[in-house]
Parts: sequence; C-alpha cells; structure tokens
Amino acid sequence: MACAQAMRAAPGGSSDIPVYEEARFVIRDGAVGPIVRGCDSVSLVKDEDEGAVVITASHGEVLATAPTWGNRPQVVAAVFNDAGSTRVSRLPDLDTRAIPAATVATVSARIGDARSSYEDGVISHVNEAAAALGATAGMTCIAFVDLVIDNTG
Repeated sequence: MACAQAMRAAPGGSSDIPVYEEARFVIRDGAVGPIVRGCDSVSLVKDEDEGAVVITASHGEVLATAPTWGNRPQVVAAVFNDAGSTRVSRLPDLDTRAIPAATVATVSARIGDARSSYEDGVISHVNEAAAALGATAGMTCIAFVDLVIDNTG
C-alpha cells in the first residue's frame, strides 16, 4: 500500500484510471474471405458471427459453468489466449464441430484485448482441425487467419 501511495503522490502521476470496456469490432471486412471479428471476450460472440473468423481474447480453457462452445454460432475459426497455461480445453471442444481453433501465447498478446491477439499474437496451441490446415505453434495469429481464409472454400 505504501508503494501505491508513493506512486500516486509522485510528480506527474495521475490517480485517474482509464476505463476499458470490452468491445466487438471488425478486423477484416470480408472483402476477401470471411469477416474477421474481434471480440475482447468470448461472451461477445453473437449469432451474426456465423461464418466469420473470431479472434477472442478469452482464456482457452472452458469454464465450469460453460464447458462447451454450446449454442454459439458455427464460426470458420476461433482464436483464444492461453493465459500462460497448457490447459486449452476449448480447442478439442471445437474439434467436435470441425472448427479450427488456436490460442495465442499470453506473453505475446494481452488477455482481454482481441486487437493485441490479432496484431501481436503468436500461436501457442492448435486443435486437430487447425493442424489439418497446416497451422502450427510459433506462427503469428495473422498467419493463422490467412491460412484459414486460404483454405475456406
């Protein structure tokens, strides 16, 4: 607490904390291939995302209260954040619906920030459907999206 108080009292410091709201936005407009939609949380994936590639910044582990993709739309592909864990149970769950999916390494992209996942993310894990397309750990998220779009027909 003493450290936080000292930081607030430091010259040029500010006690104003910027507000960050989760967002949905278009990353690629679909002029070539499907729309690529950014969703800062998987909870923001909507029915209208059917047929899109969704880049989420949610954890790659399913939640105990929502253990599957459930009634979410049939997307072309999905990306999550590994949150520094090897537990990425969303990926095999999406294999059951033949949806290529991957996680980006949390050291490469901010959790909760889909733009960071897309622009900065490096793939850490892929599911079987993604591997069948040629996706591998170590490729960029942008390269993963390009690969998916190139194989969408």
